[in-house]
Amino acid sequence: MASIHLYDLSTVAATLLYSIQTNDTKTAVEACSELVESGSTNLAVSTCRLGLSLAPFSSLSPTIMLSTDINVLLGAALSVGPYELPERRTPPLVPLVYSSKTVPWAPTSVTNHATIWIAIQDALKHRRIERAVFLASAVKEDADLTTLLASFGIDVTYSQWLPVVPRERVVFHAFSSLSTMKTVFPPPCSLRLPHPGKAGRTFTVPVEALQTWGISAPALSCLIGEPVWVALKACAALKPIITKCGIVGTATGIIARDDDALEEFYSAVFPDDIPDEWSAAERAKSHGQQGIVFRTNPWIPAFRFIL
Repeated sequence: MASIHLYDLSTVAATLLYSIQTNDTKTAVEACSELVESGSTNLAVSTCRLGLSLAPFSSLSPTIMLSTDINVLLGAALSVGPYELPERRTPPLVPLVYSSKTVPWAPTSVTNHATIWIAIQDALKHRRIERAVFLASAVKEDADLTTLLASFGIDVTYSQWLPVVPRERVVFHAFSSLSTMKTVFPPPCSLRLPHPGKAGRTFTVPVEALQTWGISAPALSCLIGEPVWVALKACAALKPIITKCGIVGTATGIIARDDDALEEFYSAVFPDDIPDEWSAAERAKSHGQQGIVFRTNPWIPAFRFIL
């Protein structure tokens, strides 16, 4: 789907996520702004949440993850700094023995819950956070996972992350929080002003973003073609603009009725960068490079889920 400046929305989201991971503030702000201006604020929020949850544990306040303020979320995600993507290992087998001890946790989805709780307690005691996370992966129901975290005195805010970020990352951040009492509220990150200012394609979709997050760049003719073919499918924010400019949707794409309508569209969307004769290289700026080879990334399914 075309964004308001004829980027592909999925590649913009991949750019935002990769920019958070590499702590590229400028590109992250541009990509996030493009999503918001295109009417995809929910996608921007979910992408920032995923980027923040994949970061190593920090002392950020857990309530930040629940914020719907995109400036707050983006500021928090960029405050962590660059990081390598975490591994997603296969959890080891949970203990098969059954303990007769009484523990402060009574789930409905786990049979040997006392043994698991004691094993998690021991892992946390020795600061083996990943071991504790792996053990907790035996808990399949969100309600039981919520009571598990509460049984260790962990802020209930973490359990409210479950619908919005991968559960193993929720548990990782939650268990890690036991080792610190300090919480930090980083300053919000301001998005760009839509207008005035340079309008049009203000950032390039990095090849690395597409490789890392398994997104294929659309064909160079997908978002703009010759002579009056504008896009295959428009985002919500683009629809009133193309309607006003006399551009209509058809079964094969969004077509300008004539050259004048197309020029009016260009002037409205690209006042500083009217693409009368965009080269293939210029189109690739917003489409991304073709024919890339994807990298191994176990978190791609989580990213595709929020698209």
